Amino acid sequence: MNPNRVVALAILAAAACGGDNAVQPDPTPSERIEAARNAPDGATYQVIAHVLVTFLKPLVGSDPAGFSIQAQAAGPALFVAVDPASLTPPPVVGDDVTFTITVMGTTGGMRQAMGIAGWSRESQGTSIGGMVQNVSNRSDLVSNVTGYETELIHAAGTITSAFSTSGPGFGASSVSTVGLPADPSLKLRVPTSLAGSLDLANGCDFVLDNVPLWRTGATAQLSAWSAFDVQVSGCPAPNVAGAEAGSSTSVDVRFDRLVAPTSVDANGSQFTIPGLTVSAAVVNGKIVTLTTTAQSTSTSYTVTVSTTVTDTYGTSINAASNSATFTGF
Repeated sequence: MNPNRVVALAILAAAACGGDNAVQPDPTPSERIEAARNAPDGATYQVIAHVLVTFLKPLVGSDPAGFSIQAQAAGPALFVAVDPASLTPPPVVGDDVTFTITVMGTTGGMRQAMGIAGWSRESQGTSIGGMVQNVSNRSDLVSNVTGYETELIHAAGTITSAFSTSGPGFGASSVSTVGLPADPSLKLRVPTSLAGSLDLANGCDFVLDNVPLWRTGATAQLSAWSAFDVQVSGCPAPNVAGAEAGSSTSVDVRFDRLVAPTSVDANGSQFTIPGLTVSAAVVNGKIVTLTTTAQSTSTSYTVTVSTTVTDTYGTSINAASNSATFTGF
C-alpha cells in the first residue's frame, strides 16, 4: 500500500476516534460566553462571536453603564461593563456582535467583562423575544442565582416591604412571587428616583419584562432601571397622612401616595371642613393645598376627603382613613 495512503488513513482513523489529531468544532456562542464566565479575574483573551445584545444598562449611582449579551434563552449570559456610548458603532438591543474580552472581573458575586477590544457589529434587528424566560414561578432563582445571572427575564410579583438603600442611588424591597413567596434573598432593586416617580410601595404589584437578572452575592435582584422596564398596578389605597394650616386661609393635606391631579376638582369641592368653606385645591405630589375662608387661631378643624380622589394608578382614597385634624393658623 502507498505509504502516503497509510498515513492518511491513520489520520482519518484518529479523527474518527476523537484522537489528538481530530478536527475540533468551533465553540458555540454560548460556549464562548461560558468560557469567559469561567475565566479568572484580570487580563484574559476570550473571543466572543455572534452573540446578541439583549439589554442596555444606563449609568446609575456607582453602577456602571454597560450591556448584556446572550445567545440562547437557557443562557449563559454576561454583563459587559463598558459604556455603550464608547463603542463604534454603539450597541443596540438585537445586534449580533463579535469582540474579544480583555479583562474579566467580579462585582457583587456577578461575573462581568470589564475590558473589550475588536468590537464589530455583524447584523442588526434580531428579535430578543425568544431569549426571555418567565421566572415568576421559578423556585430556584435564589438557590441557583449564578445560573440565572444576567439572563433576560420576565417576572411578576408583589412588593412586601418598604424600600431601603441598596447602593448609591438605588433602593430595594422584599418581594413575593409565585415561585418564591417569602424568600428574604429575593429583592426588587430600582433607582431611588424611579421608585419615587412610580410611587412604589409595600403592596404594589409589578411586572418586569426584558430585563437581565441582577445579583449581589447570594441575593437575586429583580431589577428595573427605567419606567420602560416595569409596569405597576394594584397598589394599596392611599391614606390621608395629616393636615396642617399653611396660612390663615390655606391648608396642606398630606397623603401617603402620589395624588392624581386629574382626580382633584380645582374648586376644592371634594374636601370638607366643618366651620370653613373650601374654594380651591391644588395638587403637588403627595400634598393638596386647599384655599379656605379665614381660620380661627388655635381652633381645631377636621378635613375629610372624598373617595373620588385617587392616586396616580386610579385607586380611590381609603374610606377608613380619609380625614385629619389640624389647628387654625
